[in-house]
Order: sequence, then C-alpha cells, then structure tokens
Amino acid sequence: MSAIDSDDKDREQFVNWKEQWGKVYPTEEEDDRRFETFKQKLRKIEAHNSGPDSAYWRMGLNRFSDLTKEQFKTEFLLCKPTDDITFSKTSSKYPLFNPNDLYKIQQC
Repeated sequence: MSAIDSDDKDREQFVNWKEQWGKVYPTEEEDDRRFETFKQKLRKIEAHNSGPDSAYWRMGLNRFSDLTKEQFKTEFLLCKPTDDITFSKTSSKYPLFNPNDLYKIQQC
C-alpha cells in the first residue's frame, strides 16, 4: 500500500471517527493538527495490536484519540504541565511533601 493510499484510508477512518464522537473543529488547520495526532495514535494501536502483548490486551480508538497526552491532561485531568514540583525535607534521606506544594503536584 502506498503512502497516499494509507493517508486516504487514515483520513476516511478519521472522518468516520469524528462522526461517531461528534467532533467538529473550528478551523481546517485545527482539523489537520488533530488528524496528525489521530494518525500517530493509529500507528501506536496497530503496532501494539500486531505485537505479542495483544494476546493479553488490545488497544483501540476512543473519544480521546485526537488529543496529545498534554492536551488530555490539561482538558480532562484538570492538570497544568509543570516541572517545578518541590519537596520539603526533614532530613536528606526522607523527602516529604510540603502541603503548600500539593497544588503543584496536582497540576501533573
């Protein structure tokens, strides 16, 4: 199968998936970005489902298949990406969470 045929097949699957989940994007550019994410998820699903782990569990599309991990965290886990989680230490061996930092941790 050529890359063009594969892209057409992916696009058709994306259109059907959008109809199934009622997805509509405000611009063509947003649609294209979501399609690229959707294709990446398809490749991941195909790779998993053709591998040895598929005997134990299978991956599939769901209503989040157009979202990156960061978008999912921000939109559905109410998280804000952060790298500045800090800890209080009572000693160098046993770090403890500072209650004031709990909000940062919940930001994912």
